[in-house]
Amino acid sequence: MFLRFVTTRIDEDSRKPQGVFVASYALLDSGDLNSDERKQVREIQIWFNQYLPPPPKKFSAGRAIFWFKSSATDSIRKIWELVHLLRQHGFYVEVYK
Repeated sequence: MFLRFVTTRIDEDSRKPQGVFVASYALLDSGDLNSDERKQVREIQIWFNQYLPPPPKKFSAGRAIFWFKSSATDSIRKIWELVHLLRQHGFYVEVYK
């Protein structure tokens, strides 16, 4: 099974529900986070930058849509951390299967 974590906002590039990665950058830019929350979001982003394989060089990053294998337990655990932070700040997050 594959999982996708999305917000109810529509992404301008893909015209699909906005993923939690894009939402996390919007949350950082919003100024609504305290210093501990800001640090936690950045640490999660850094973790994914380190452990999530990048798309091919010719891939349009603005159209990226991430699906995770349900067996990717470390990634799923980290995504849930991000989901909880987003939800605390008014983002409605859904999980597609």
